[in-house]
Amino acid sequence: MKIIKYMAVTVVSLLALLVMAAMLSYRPLPQNDARTPSMTLPMDESSLLVHHIMQETSQHPDKTGVYPFANGLDSFVARLSLVETAKHSLDIRYYIWKNDISGALLTQRIFAAADRGVRVRILLDDNSMAGMDGVIKALDDHTNIEVRLFNPFMHRRFRWIGFLNDFDRLNQRMHNKSFTADSAISIVGGRNVGDEYFGAGDGMMFADMDVAVVGKVMPALNEDFDRYWASERAYPADAIIPDHTKPAAISAKPINAKATKQYIDELSQSDYASKLIHHMVEFYWTDARLISDNPMRVDEEWEDTVTSQIAPYFQKANSTLTIVSPYFVPTDGGVVL
Repeated sequence: MKIIKYMAVTVVSLLALLVMAAMLSYRPLPQNDARTPSMTLPMDESSLLVHHIMQETSQHPDKTGVYPFANGLDSFVARLSLVETAKHSLDIRYYIWKNDISGALLTQRIFAAADRGVRVRILLDDNSMAGMDGVIKALDDHTNIEVRLFNPFMHRRFRWIGFLNDFDRLNQRMHNKSFTADSAISIVGGRNVGDEYFGAGDGMMFADMDVAVVGKVMPALNEDFDRYWASERAYPADAIIPDHTKPAAISAKPINAKATKQYIDELSQSDYASKLIHHMVEFYWTDARLISDNPMRVDEEWEDTVTSQIAPYFQKANSTLTIVSPYFVPTDGGVVL
């Protein structure tokens, strides 16, 4: 009996210490009204990428071109090709961005694109950015790169403390993923930035799917990026990351030279790389609609959720409904639909 009482007292004391730590370490969010406004740049045919895409879309004026990626290698090559061919802008947003083989390679090439004058905007959900402050600061310090963090944690080291004193806010996350070059083509879908998504290294790999899109859906996609970028929940990285943070070295020297070389060799053998070289990338032309949550959504705002917007498609389906998603939790209401 004494042991149980002692354990109970210990647990209560620990909880009290945790609450006290959360209170003492609490940092309020900074004011978010000093951001420099920016919008998607208009498509400019001086970009060879835009010129080529407009030749394609002019033949299908009311359709969206879609190219699905069969595997992670093809998907990564596609992103690299957009970075290397972009002339004016890269608008990028992700839930996860790792500093592993694929993440470091992509970061280096984006940095190089900024060096040649490409304007880069990167929006990252802060929930998965633990340990990335140095990389984010190095990117954000570049004249042509701006990084914003969605719903950031003010305690950068012990992030769990944030959930103790600000759970309702921090539980609202951004899972949107898009990689847009020169406002003309974007890669959207389920893949974040990390080795497990792109077939790099020898660890666990995820089976996921994303597609490149061009044409009619692009204005809506660009507007959606701007909506999230301008959201009150998107904070400039330099307002969140402490000033004493040391920028990471962004250089051509890979973190793991042997593994990186092996991965680059594999990329050169990908099916998509071969199609790029031989100009054989062909889009499927179809009708498409972009559906996205309101970045400022709250639980009561049903009309602004993805669920409310896809529900009519569920209800209209007569024989077949195909869903590709890493998470599918329909709940009782979803089953009824």
